[in-house]
Amino acid sequence: MRNHIDTRIIIAIIIIFPLLFIWQGLDFTDTGYYLTNYQQIFNDPESVKYSFAIWLTDVVGGCWIKIFGDSLGLLGINIAGVLVVYLTVGLSYLILKPYIDQKHLLIGLLLTLMFTKWGVPLSYNNLTSLFFVASSLFLINGLKKDKLWQVIISAFIMGLNIFIRLPNILGFLIILGIFFYGYINKTRVRILLTQSLAFILSYIFAILCVVMAMKILGHFDIFISNLKDFFDIASTTGSRYSVFRLLATYFKNYYQLIFRLCALMTLAYIFAFIISKFSTLFIKRHVHILFLIFILTAIMTSLYLNYIYNRTVLITTGILYLILIIYIFNIEKTDRDLRLISFIALIILVITPLGSNNGLRNSVYGMYLAMPIFYAYIFNMRKINVDILVDILTESSNCLNQWKTRLNSEEIKLIRNILVVFFFTLSLVWSFIYTYRDSSNRIEMRYSVDHPRLKAIFTTKERAKVVQELLDEINKYVNEDDYLLAYNHIPMLYFLTKTRPYLYNCWPEPSPNHQFRQMLDRAMKERAKLPVVVMAKFYTREFNWPLKKVAIFDENPDMENRITIEDFLMHNKYSTVWENDFFKILVPSKANLPNSNATFYQGEVSK
Repeated sequence: MRNHIDTRIIIAIIIIFPLLFIWQGLDFTDTGYYLTNYQQIFNDPESVKYSFAIWLTDVVGGCWIKIFGDSLGLLGINIAGVLVVYLTVGLSYLILKPYIDQKHLLIGLLLTLMFTKWGVPLSYNNLTSLFFVASSLFLINGLKKDKLWQVIISAFIMGLNIFIRLPNILGFLIILGIFFYGYINKTRVRILLTQSLAFILSYIFAILCVVMAMKILGHFDIFISNLKDFFDIASTTGSRYSVFRLLATYFKNYYQLIFRLCALMTLAYIFAFIISKFSTLFIKRHVHILFLIFILTAIMTSLYLNYIYNRTVLITTGILYLILIIYIFNIEKTDRDLRLISFIALIILVITPLGSNNGLRNSVYGMYLAMPIFYAYIFNMRKINVDILVDILTESSNCLNQWKTRLNSEEIKLIRNILVVFFFTLSLVWSFIYTYRDSSNRIEMRYSVDHPRLKAIFTTKERAKVVQELLDEINKYVNEDDYLLAYNHIPMLYFLTKTRPYLYNCWPEPSPNHQFRQMLDRAMKERAKLPVVVMAKFYTREFNWPLKKVAIFDENPDMENRITIEDFLMHNKYSTVWENDFFKILVPSKANLPNSNATFYQGEVSK
């Protein structure tokens, strides 16, 4: 009865926890990028063509906005993100419940949910997690039960996943699970070939279905054009999204991971050695030790939030690799099905962060299967034996020293509880303090902006004030569906004003300069008139704007693009008609100036 009550409490926390934080935070960068793409994908897809590398994400978000309109605004997109997380957690539970004790599994999923930053708003990150887990569920069940139709569905979902985010094409590697499971079960080659062929054909069919959907919606030509731009960015030296830079970040993170993991293992051995020597004292003070860990972790995380969290992500990723490898190679005499799940979880964990400029930090979105398996492993540990042999060479003789550490079940329980308390406290403090590109003080975020698309969204008094002033004023210069040029990392403005990006990209600042100039040149030739321009005076990637005003960084490609936009404003005689502490509105000398004579950038781009 008690266990039943415990599981209900954990389930309730899993449901409630993500809902606690969807009301606070007004980010003008990534969140604005998502929302503008969702708003325009069916209305004016050409105006957001540079987001077509995440086409299916835009379509999913666009459908959500079509269904709910403006009634929920930013809050609605946050709710959609929470629903995606619920689905991901639920599917992970279905995959793992036959192999892991229910209570331990739910604890693992709760800690995973907290550690992965709960995944709001709806974005390609949480949708990637969902599609990977959903595909894994059908593949695992299809192989276990010899149901070919489930293998086919798995491949279809993985084929769709490419269009959630183009680097997800690496998800095709999940097909290796077929051969791994066949190897450990000695499956006949004919069956393996049938399963793999069915997977490949279904994968291709999913791609063809998306292509057909694009053609029906009139999006296919835009997608192909964006695909060329995507590869152009990937090959551009100096671009923050170039293949070389992304891979350099990825492998640099692996170097850091190995170094920190070795250091951690050394410290863990020393800690285990101390516990084994003073077992009675530590076990007697069990509760006091856990409380001390809670307090120390809370204080250190509060003081050094990003430093501790980012390094913990790297170390956790390394630990998950080790645990999954233990299961895969049957070191613990694991159930064959759990070996398959561990194999697939490892593939997902490795490929999820690829293509992100965050490197291995984005591996958190691939942990929904791996982390519960890790917690199941430590909950099932009963004893640890570690022998370390050290050769000490002296002038007189060789001595062989053997350091032995033995931990019994009570000592392991203490270490396990310390680990769980650490992760729980870290994740809890992280969730409370960290709001994406908004204040770390949740008590200060109690002010709202009076706007239909910002209902029930709270931010700081200073941010609410400058945003409110801008929204009150901008209506004098633009109407819904007008083209607008919002510059200096403020794509959220398009969503709030229901305007269309003038440059075919609601967040053009990170683009390579030659692409930026091409966007500007094309817009000046195709758009009927020059746009109203809204600029942020300071950096909106700073979490505490406008209280903390950070100058826009003078670095490529932003610096070159900023010079280009300043030249554009000067050439077309733009003047400031309104400004406050953080934003300003500019209009050309003749607001309705046709662009037939706009040749300022054509010559430069064609060179």
